Amino acid sequence: MRERAFGSLKYEHLYRIDIDDGQTLATEAEQYRQVFNHTRPHETLGLRRPAEVHHEDQQTQASTESN
Repeated sequence: MRERAFGSLKYEHLYRIDIDDGQTLATEAEQYRQVFNHTRPHETLGLRRPAEVHHEDQQTQASTESN
């Protein structure tokens, strides 16, 4: 899954812009990470976003542990 995320970062974002230094690379990677996790729906997650799935998993785990 991580390899797929890095591929998306490179091909959907980084290869499309000019990056002159490490700070720009870090900034662009963080901006894409936010979009990837909170904005962009993922087909393999039923068109949900990773942050949604993670939040649901946290709620399910907390509910299971409290019972």
